[in-house]
Amino acid sequence: VELDPDFRIDWPIRQGDIFGFRAWDQQPPLQRYGVVVTADCDIAQGRPDQELVFVKIVTQFDYIDMFWSRSKLERAEKKAFDDLVPQLNKIRRELDATVSDLTRSEVEQWVRASTNEDIISTLAATNEGQQAQLKKSLDRHRPAIECAAIPPGECCFESLLKVRSETRAKLLSQAAGELKSQRDELFFVTSIKEASDQTGYYVLLDQIGAIRRDQISDSLSEVKQGKKLAYRFGRLSKTFKYALTQKFAFLFQRIGLPVDHSERHNDCLTRLQ
Repeated sequence: VELDPDFRIDWPIRQGDIFGFRAWDQQPPLQRYGVVVTADCDIAQGRPDQELVFVKIVTQFDYIDMFWSRSKLERAEKKAFDDLVPQLNKIRRELDATVSDLTRSEVEQWVRASTNEDIISTLAATNEGQQAQLKKSLDRHRPAIECAAIPPGECCFESLLKVRSETRAKLLSQAAGELKSQRDELFFVTSIKEASDQTGYYVLLDQIGAIRRDQISDSLSEVKQGKKLAYRFGRLSKTFKYALTQKFAFLFQRIGLPVDHSERHNDCLTRLQ
């Protein structure tokens, strides 16, 4: 439905064209597919070596694996330090009433750089019950803290399974339920023609890239031979192309500023009075 059924490879490159990078089935998810968002008027006036702006496309499962799962891991890590910061500071004060509380960032740095045993040993808590409670907290939160350190762009779903101790089916059901309400940074596409995945796709409107126009080819063999970077194999229909570019523009129109920016503005105005 979203693709132009009349698309032909002899058409010139235009906004809404979908392409796959060389050997896309062997590439990491964020290096597989893209859709051109550069305006048609700019493309028509550009040179062959013009840089075209595109946004990346991933399968729905890849989005869950890389982005949705990461957000859950980050939330679990936040909960871990919400619990550990006051607990560790309480033990430190009980051992030495003169010490100052550690800041959250100091606790985070300490816990990430130390083993659970090192932390317990450093505190040297004399109360066995206290030691047991601290060990229980550290053991419970350690998986979330370690998994949240996975570098951006890497898969997180299997790590989330370990942290949440839930079945694969239950987590996927939760993700599907949350993704039914469309997010600002996502644009759903049922299929992109060349791919054989059975799930749908998300265009990631906040994942932007650039590619030279003359590196996109209409010949798959030319791409396979290494002469070009990407193979163009489809185009969004006009309705969906306009909807995508409208949502792309709207996403960046809605970028907000931190609350404290407004507060600083008000403070400066107050000092003028």
